[in-house]
Amino acid sequence: MDINRFVSRRKELGFSQVQLAQGICTQATLSKFENNGQIPSLNILQQLCNRLGLSLDELSQNDKDSIVYLNRQLKQAEIDLMIGNFLAAQECLSNISINSQSTLIHQMQFYLIRGLLELLLDQDHEGAIADFKLVTEELDQEQSTIWYYLGQAGLALVYDREQRAIAAKEHFKMVATYVDQLSDTAVENITDFEYVLAISYILGRYYWQNNFCKRPKTILTSACN
Repeated sequence: MDINRFVSRRKELGFSQVQLAQGICTQATLSKFENNGQIPSLNILQQLCNRLGLSLDELSQNDKDSIVYLNRQLKQAEIDLMIGNFLAAQECLSNISINSQSTLIHQMQFYLIRGLLELLLDQDHEGAIADFKLVTEELDQEQSTIWYYLGQAGLALVYDREQRAIAAKEHFKMVATYVDQLSDTAVENITDFEYVLAISYILGRYYWQNNFCKRPKTILTSACN
């Protein structure tokens, strides 16, 4: 919680603690927050922030335990990964503390990015496999999210790089089946559209490199003539 930002905004707007707290909480409650870091109830904090024109997200964006911070770091890591800035992506991940208290989505996103970095930097294939399997075999055992198929695509990439053709083909086939079953309408409306595109690119590249005629019909255009 960025309390300094809160205090700076209060002073910038010319509010005393008494004036800011009026009708919301006691001056003592506000003082304990500003001086001792004792965070009031969410309802009180929201009202204080509203009076200052601040959002809770703005106060939480540098808090390493906040969802806002995790979202920002993981998204930046994804961007750096996509543009090939692997060291910057690694730095983003190093700023994140993932544990059992983290949301399931954040855990899957973190381990998938880390696995891809390990693979692309050719650092530790076993580590990459472990990260991808953590997603596919533990975090999403019900195969209910796109992260499961991203994990399967990651495994396929590792096995393909290790020239384990049968294993790679098996995992690519699983991912291709998932993409084939997505209707045009479903793809257009899911929030994970960019991830579907990423999977489709991986599949298309694999098929092209191996001279296969099959293409995921929903996303990729037919390239076999």
